[in-house]
Formats: sequence, C-alpha cells, structure tokens
Amino acid sequence: MFSRWQRIGTILGVAMLAALLWEQHALQPRAAGLAAIAREADEAQSSPGSPQELFAKAAGLIKTGKYSAAIPLLQRAAALAPNQASIHHYLGYALWKLNRWVPAKAEFEKARQLDPRNPYTCYFLARIAQSLGHPDRSIALYEMILKMGPAIYDTHQRLGQAYLNQGELRKARAQIEAALKQEPWEGSLYYQLGRIDQREHHAALAREEFAAAGRLKNVDQASIRRLLALFQAVEDHQTDRVQELRAQLLENASKDPEILDSVGVLLGKGGLYSSALEPLQLSAKLAPNSFEANFNLGLTLLKLNRAQEAETWLNKALALEPDSVEVNKLLAILYVGQNRNAEAIERLRVANQGSPNDPKVLALLGQQYLAGHYVKQAIPCLAQAIKLNANDPSLRYLLIEAYEEQHDYPSAVSAAQDAVGHFPSDPRAIYELGQQLANLGDYKRARPYAEKAIAMQPSFAEAQDLMGDIEAKDGQYEAALESFKRAKSLDPKNVAALRGVAENLIRLRRFPEALAELKQAVAVDPNDSDLYFNLMRVYVRLGQRQEAAQAEAAFQKLHAREVAERNAQAPRSFTPPAAGREEN
Repeated sequence: MFSRWQRIGTILGVAMLAALLWEQHALQPRAAGLAAIAREADEAQSSPGSPQELFAKAAGLIKTGKYSAAIPLLQRAAALAPNQASIHHYLGYALWKLNRWVPAKAEFEKARQLDPRNPYTCYFLARIAQSLGHPDRSIALYEMILKMGPAIYDTHQRLGQAYLNQGELRKARAQIEAALKQEPWEGSLYYQLGRIDQREHHAALAREEFAAAGRLKNVDQASIRRLLALFQAVEDHQTDRVQELRAQLLENASKDPEILDSVGVLLGKGGLYSSALEPLQLSAKLAPNSFEANFNLGLTLLKLNRAQEAETWLNKALALEPDSVEVNKLLAILYVGQNRNAEAIERLRVANQGSPNDPKVLALLGQQYLAGHYVKQAIPCLAQAIKLNANDPSLRYLLIEAYEEQHDYPSAVSAAQDAVGHFPSDPRAIYELGQQLANLGDYKRARPYAEKAIAMQPSFAEAQDLMGDIEAKDGQYEAALESFKRAKSLDPKNVAALRGVAENLIRLRRFPEALAELKQAVAVDPNDSDLYFNLMRVYVRLGQRQEAAQAEAAFQKLHAREVAERNAQAPRSFTPPAAGREEN
C-alpha cells in the first residue's frame, strides 16, 4: 500500500471527474468518443451507402444505445471495406454490448489484425476473455495495454482483480494501487485492497481498507466539489482562492478524516506545506490508526524541515504498516540526512523486499552499504541497480568506488571500462578508467585517459590531480606541479591538490615555497597526517628542528588515528540489529 501523496496523483482532475460521474457515462470504445467519430464522418464527403456513411449512422446509433440497429449497418460497411479496422472494432463493440461475446471476439480479432497497436481493441478482447473464463488470456491482453502506454479505462483495476483471482497477491496489489492513482475516490478499489490484506493475514489493514470503502460510499458530494475547486486553484496558483476553499473545507468537514487528509495532500502537492499541516494534524487526531494520516503528516513535517517531529509520525505509520515501501523509504531518507547509517540500511532493506526492482531503492541502499563500508553487500546491490537502470552513470561510479575500497582494482578497471562503453562522452567515465589503471600501477595506460578527461572538461579538478600523479611518477615534477596548481585553482579545498603542490615543490627542493603551501593546506585540513609528515620533512631541510619535532608528533598522533579508523572501516558485512552485532 502507498500513501495518498501518490494515490491522489492527478486527483480531482479529469480522472476524478470521471469517477464521480461514472454512473452517468457509458463506457465508450474509443478515447475520442463516438460523438467526435460521428462528427468526422458527417464532415467527410461520402456517397449514400458508402462505408463512411454507414459507419457514421452506426456511430450515431451506438451513441444513443441502439446497438441492435447499428449492427447490420456495420456489417454492410465491413463487407464494403473489409480492411478498415475501426469498422470491425465498432461492430465488435455493438455485439459486446449485447453480450454476444463470441461474434464480438471475432470482430475485435479482425480489428486487432488490422491495427495491432490499438489499446482499446485489446481492452475489449481482455474483457471478453474474462467473461469466457480465460484469465491467462485476459491478463496477457491487459499487460499488453500497459506496455503500449498509459492505462485506459479501468485496466489497472481489472488486471488487479484478475491477479487476485489467480492468487498472485503482490501483482494484484500493485495494479490496484495504480488504479487508485487514477480514481482515489473509488470505494471498490479499497475493498479489493481489503481482500488482498485479508488473504495476506493483515487483519488490521483489511479492516481499515473495508472501512475506507464504506466511508467513500457516503462521501459528502459538496466537499468533493470543493476539493475539485481546490485542486484547480492549487494548479492555477490562485493563492486567495486556495485559502478560501481550505477554510471552507476545514469548517464543513472538520470531523471527516478522509476529506481533511485530502485537503492536506492537495496543498502539499502544491508545495503549500505550512497550509497543509493543520488539516493533516486534524486527520491524524481523528484517525490515529490510519496509516495514511500518520504518513502524510510525517511527510509534511519532513518537508518543513521538522525532522524530529516527522520521525515520530512516520514511526507511527511504520507500526501500522511495517512492510510499507513508502514509509520505509522516507524514514531511510530521514536517517541518511542524519548520518544514521545502520538505521537507514535497515529501512532500505525492508523497502527493497517490498519493491525488489526499484532502482532508486537499490541505488540508495548500495550507497548506504558503501558509506558504512559494507562493501560485500554494496557491490551486488549496485550491480542489480545498474541492470535495472543502465542509463544512470552515477550507479557505475559508486560500483567502481566499492571495488576500489575493496582494493579489487582489476574489477574496478573492468567496471570503469564498462562505464566508458556506455558513456563515452562523459569525462567522469574517462577519468575513472584512468584512475583505476593508475591504482593498478599502469601509469602509461592511465595517462591518455587523464589527458582526454581534461581535454573534455578542463575544469575537472580530479582529472588534473590524476594527471599530476602520473607526471610525478614519471619524474616530471615541474609538469606535475603545474597540474596540481591548476587543480588547486579549480578547488582551493582540494586536499589532494594541496598535498600534490607541496610534495612536488619538495621534490624540486623549493622548500620555502613548500612550507608556505603546507601551512595553507593544514589550515584547510588539519587532520591529514600526510601534510604533517611533509611539514616535518621541510622543517628538517630548513634546519628548524623544534618545528620538525612538533610536526612529527602531530603526524604520529594523526597517523595512529587514521590506522584505527581504517581498521574500523575495513570491508565487512551488515547484520541487522535484531539478528546480532556487526561482523568485521
């Protein structure tokens, strides 16, 4: 299940209006509607008795529900124009409306052969397959519709029901929740979710869904009209109108948690989080056991940068729905922002179980594994995220970083080569390959990649650092010095560049200059042991023994701390807190 932030989606727009007026409008076979078809046909220059004229007359009859009268006209039109898909489609529709499923199926099949990309033809074939007791066929057709583009009619709901009948509860839930994005006020969808929760032995959730289904049957229509108006006012940025409608809804629906929650969600989707807060607080107070009320209030507080309060409400939502992908994701984001690595990982693991093919969840989980030095778990996680989202270069760079942290440089080189293959015009990919070759000690092969990355993006400070390292290894200290100076000018806080400038000045025996650079570097990063080691070297060369001793003492202290940190951060496996301790 997911929050109404998602469910409402285009709430109260065209889909919402269609849901409210469902009983007043018959299901039509084409998106444009028969009126438009008939109008086009009337405008066409057709001779009496031509297929176009017969089709236009039949369309007019179907529009008024006279399906029996339309059928012979469409049959004559089909005889005259057997290769016109729309004629067979409408003939199939007229037969379907009269429950003549077998001949209707034959006509729809002809229409589909002539126009295989028409999702409406597939829809009615799926409906017929359901009626004739062929669930696998209907599922395949509904899935085909979704592959063609956005869902038409009630495809999501019917596909969800088909999966529910087959016992495929996870797939059923996904489709019903997708349907709720289109029709958030359709009570039957909550009823279907209740049946899913019931079969999954989530008794409390099932009761909540059944209760929501019952409440939606009796929703105040005046409030719905105000919600429609509020949606439009938010969309049009009509500030005064938004506040006027908000006040009316708070006054007239002050005891209806569903309406209050929707008011808050609409305001939140418009970025009006402060205005959304009161109706969401009232909703949560009236419905303390509502997952949505707690979740939406937590989300709003998080948007208002009130993280501590947000966590309280999100944890209440989590207690109600421990497996909710959305609340686990949101808590994980909150924990990431607070550097609570282990807690973020735990929430992301749950989210990943609920949505195993979500590349964003996998990417964040992989990044958090890497941040916690759980490299063994980061690597397969990131590799899976890359399979699901091959066009995101950042995932590949995280994978390279994971291999690098594990000191598996051959795998890092392979991953970098893969990145270059997919993103040959990205200087970062070029740089990464050069860097990993340098990590292997193959500076000769690394050099062209460093040069190319710089040529592609002269402002790329890390590439300048890499070039400096390669030149220094080749004994080109003047060239290396210039490369590191360029990197420093691009990023004055780039410690690698600061260190590189000083080290190459030392190699060139320009000790006073090196001393000045090192003092600047220490001011930027007073905890880098290498800087103090180089300071010690310079002070010795300059005969400043007391200063050299002080620099050595600082080096020893920082070096010991760095060694301890490296040991503590050695690649390890993450163990959930409930299962035991972290294993090093």
